[in-house]
Amino acid sequence: MLDPAPLVSVYMPTRNRANLVRRAAASVLAQDRADLELLIVDDASTDATPQVLAELAAADPRVRLLRMPRRGGAPAARNLALEAARGRFVTGIDDDDEMLPNRLGDLLEAFEPGYAFVCSGAWLHSGTWLRPSRNTAAVITLEEQLFGDQVGTQILTLRERVTGVGGFDESLPAWQDYDLWTRLIERYGPALRIAEPSYVQRVEAGTELV
Repeated sequence: MLDPAPLVSVYMPTRNRANLVRRAAASVLAQDRADLELLIVDDASTDATPQVLAELAAADPRVRLLRMPRRGGAPAARNLALEAARGRFVTGIDDDDEMLPNRLGDLLEAFEPGYAFVCSGAWLHSGTWLRPSRNTAAVITLEEQLFGDQVGTQILTLRERVTGVGGFDESLPAWQDYDLWTRLIERYGPALRIAEPSYVQRVEAGTELV
């Protein structure tokens, strides 16, 4: 018999990041809202990532592992996680980033069904400096989103909304997040951005998802 469905499913694609994935996963598992599952999708890694992920899953039952049989890219990995997700809400994290402990609690508290999704400000971390990004409260309209991405990091919304617009477009070579956020606003109305930064986005050279 399955455990009760978690409130939030957090998806994280990874590939050949054995040296980084522990940090990202630890930040999710340390959230102030523990009613979550962390779905880590291994995009056919060829390094020690599978062993690291197995250790994470053995240490915490909230970690669920999925593996792509061949390299499919981050959008395909995220869609695989969304198909398997059991939470009412979904949100994501990149494998080189971090969530601050209050992130899920803040986003859940701010979420209202009248908004397509909720997001937040972020901290940009270069390894040598740290600065805030988009750390102002805003209601993001379709017009504003079409002018330029007003989200920047990851969103939290109902799982049925993400699947309802078809998930991530795997045919796009880039900007898949921006495309999905825009389609969600188009379908469900404006989104809400809260000012408090609760996501650390790593921008060091060489940390791009491969």
